[in-house]
Amino acid sequence: MKTRETKANRFSETKTRGLTTIILAVFISVGACSEDEISLQQQEEQDNLPVTEFSYTIVGTNQTTFYDDFDVISTPAVGEPFYGQDASYSSKEPDYTDNGDGTITDNLTGLM
Repeated sequence: MKTRETKANRFSETKTRGLTTIILAVFISVGACSEDEISLQQQEEQDNLPVTEFSYTIVGTNQTTFYDDFDVISTPAVGEPFYGQDASYSSKEPDYTDNGDGTITDNLTGLM
C-alpha cells in the first residue's frame, strides 16, 4: 500500500511542478511583452514632446557620428531606431580658457 501511495505522491508532485513551471513561464512571457509595450508607449510620448528653448547655454559634445547597438550607422530619420543621438542636434562648440591659476573657465556658460 505504501508503494502505491508513494508512486501516487511522486506523480502528483511531478505534475504540480510541471504545472508550476508552465504557469511561471507564461507569467514571465506576459510580463516581458507588457514591458516592451510600455517602452514603445514611452518612446512615442517622448517623440511627441515639444522642443524647449532654454534660457541657458548648452555646450555641445562634438559628437558627429551615429551608432546602433554595435556599429556606426547613417543618420537616422525622426521616428527611426537610434534617432535622437547627440549628433542629431546642432550645438555650440566647447570653448574654454585656462586661467593660468589651476582653474579653467567655460566661455559659453561662465562656469569656472
